[in-house]
Amino acid sequence: MDIIYKKETATRLDILQLLELSSEYFFPPLYKEVDIKEYAEKIFSKATTFEAWHDDILVGLIAVYLNDNETNIGFITSVVVAPKFFSQGIAGNLLENLFEHVKQINFRSIKLQVSKDNETAFLLYKKKGFQTVDTEGLKYTMEIKL
Repeated sequence: MDIIYKKETATRLDILQLLELSSEYFFPPLYKEVDIKEYAEKIFSKATTFEAWHDDILVGLIAVYLNDNETNIGFITSVVVAPKFFSQGIAGNLLENLFEHVKQINFRSIKLQVSKDNETAFLLYKKKGFQTVDTEGLKYTMEIKL
């Protein structure tokens, strides 16, 4: 399958549709944690997005906040891949695209939170160089210094 990687081209609707399609695969399911429509709007209006596209359909997304210019630490709010596209390296490629961008804008690290129940995501983040820096309830906070 041909996957095309882009940055900040997804519309509100593209983001909403991907989040709704993937909601059940979050730990816990996304719809139990947030209003998906409001969350999609927040990502669209406030986050930098790194996107994977197949046949003009958004199939992968990393949304990251890169607005803390005092600490130069970014925060990934969401990593999403459409279920049909699991295990194809999309999340890893999106992370690599993000790392390249973050280095260009002189941010020094990126943090994220991952559920302790999401072993697949946790292992991917570790493989990509993230380290656990804190544990809070059912989540790990991880960080990578770039």
